[in-house]
Amino acid sequence: MKDFKKDLIGKLPQLKKHAMILSKKHLENTENDEEDLFQETVKKALLKQDEFNGEYLLAWLKTMMRNIAIDEFRHESKKIE
Repeated sequence: MKDFKKDLIGKLPQLKKHAMILSKKHLENTENDEEDLFQETVKKALLKQDEFNGEYLLAWLKTMMRNIAIDEFRHESKKIE
């Protein structure tokens, strides 16, 4: 596998844009939501880099980010009820 951190750094601008889109779709769409989603995804990707199969890094990151956003949306929805 190539240098994961180097590849991840190359994908950060695209990941940041995706965080903005998902924060609008699933969260309250604040700058904090966007930044939290972005940071949580990068943190989780670094922790789980050994699970990455070496192909389609951006797709893997976006899937991870979407799942984090949905989990957060569900968590916030339960607080409201």
